[in-house]
Amino acid sequence: MRVKSLDPKHRPWAGYVDTRDVLQEVLTAMKRNQTTAAIKLLRTFPTVSVDSTDMNGTSLVEIALRQRNIIALWYLVSFREADVPERVQNNSKYQPMLEHATKTKFGFFIDGLNNTEMMSLTVKHLVNEGQERVINDDDVSSFIGHWRCGTPNGFGVTEFVGGFYIGNFVNGVRHGLGCLRWTSPESGGESKYCGFFKNDQFHGEGTLINGSGDVYDGEMAKGVRNGLGSLTWAGSYNYQGEFKNDHMHGLGILYYPPSPFGTAYHEGHFHNSRRHGPGTFCDEEGNTTDGHWVDDELSSSPSDF
Repeated sequence: MRVKSLDPKHRPWAGYVDTRDVLQEVLTAMKRNQTTAAIKLLRTFPTVSVDSTDMNGTSLVEIALRQRNIIALWYLVSFREADVPERVQNNSKYQPMLEHATKTKFGFFIDGLNNTEMMSLTVKHLVNEGQERVINDDDVSSFIGHWRCGTPNGFGVTEFVGGFYIGNFVNGVRHGLGCLRWTSPESGGESKYCGFFKNDQFHGEGTLINGSGDVYDGEMAKGVRNGLGSLTWAGSYNYQGEFKNDHMHGLGILYYPPSPFGTAYHEGHFHNSRRHGPGTFCDEEGNTTDGHWVDDELSSSPSDF
């Protein structure tokens, strides 16, 4: 018997809605400075173009710039690689913020500390009150943002060796919506995450791209993949379904790399990233096999009975 598919309402990445409606919601959220809602919509519905404009021809990038919304701007320009309109590029008042959003790292936070004018512009664009600049010579890190009771609290930007973080802090740790970019020794490349944090760990909905180019979009808990999500290996497999403790675990669909004959997939139950339990395999030509898998191997099929 064919395994019941995931409920479409739990698979928003599959594109079951009119993107024009979603775009309108994104524009409304951006204009109300509701960063969390806007980014969540753009993450959930990746088919919505980040280069879209409103009825007046104003782009999402322009809206973020006008509101001095550095998180939304970084997400649009650096994370989703949105185009920056030429009229915006030529506007001198926007250039400092665009520089922040497009730099690989905010090098001038350390290298340009003597540049008082640049630092004042940074503070002006990033925070409005309670701003502090803190430099730690021991680990060559820096922080600029809201500061209370001796620790970062509120919105801020911190740079450390190999990366930086833009987002919210609570009692000195990353907590709430934020964007993190860092160099990963394991993959030998740059990784980035945009989403929610709790007590300095990935927690909630987010998008994670590792140094190898693998992309995960979905729910996180205590720093790892937990809940519903979609994982695409660079130029290879795609899995959509349930995760537990960073593994494919529960009900899901694993799509194999496309071939000249089509795309094969396995739909069913997974355990610790292996096919385990009832499932259905469909090859490139559409032929299906229903059965029971144990530790990634087909154990029995209807023909065995």
